[in-house]
Amino acid sequence: MDTEELQARLHAVSVDIPQNTLKRWAYQGLIPRPHRYKHGKGSGKKGRAVSWSEGAVAEAAAVWAIRHSPHISMLPKRQLIPYIKHSVAHIYGEPSFAYALPSDAQKGTYKDITTTFGYDQYTNIETPQPDYTVWDALLKTWIVAKEKAKCGWSIKAPAKVIFHWTQKAEPYTYDLSKISLEDADSDEIIFLFDEVDARKKMWDLIRPMLLRNPSISGSPQRGD
Repeated sequence: MDTEELQARLHAVSVDIPQNTLKRWAYQGLIPRPHRYKHGKGSGKKGRAVSWSEGAVAEAAAVWAIRHSPHISMLPKRQLIPYIKHSVAHIYGEPSFAYALPSDAQKGTYKDITTTFGYDQYTNIETPQPDYTVWDALLKTWIVAKEKAKCGWSIKAPAKVIFHWTQKAEPYTYDLSKISLEDADSDEIIFLFDEVDARKKMWDLIRPMLLRNPSISGSPQRGD
């Protein structure tokens, strides 16, 4: 697709990015660089043209969302983007996350469990890395925006992004079979293991212990 088509695809998901900004982001390596080629004979056009990959739509939407999210108080510097992408790649590679339990085991349900992602600490980063809470928000914002753009879903419309993991023959190993989106009241990321919500599996396992020992409630736990 040419630059105008890329802009139109982004506009369709409520993202407007000037051409110069797209070119700058590509030059900086924040989004995939376009393929450059010469116009063929008989095209009536002169000079060189560019062709953007399909992935440029989702990556550009994710960068835009990171820089415009109302949930993030600080503006991530350009140097942070490669590290955000690196951490996100781990999330797509294996079902690893942490979770905080409901404060009241008597009244709570598995849907009250809050999931968060791990905190990858980068020692060679060129700018101060945000704290755990902000980093988690950055990762979630990137994933949600990317998946919305891939599906033609407006960035401004809340969605539940669902990772469908399927167990392989080897125990405790999973393949990411698909990612789906559903309407939601707010943006949310859910993990399903063989089509069962991971939070429900945890809740069924942990709730008896919470009822016996309420002090555990609200403590962060690993979910991988």
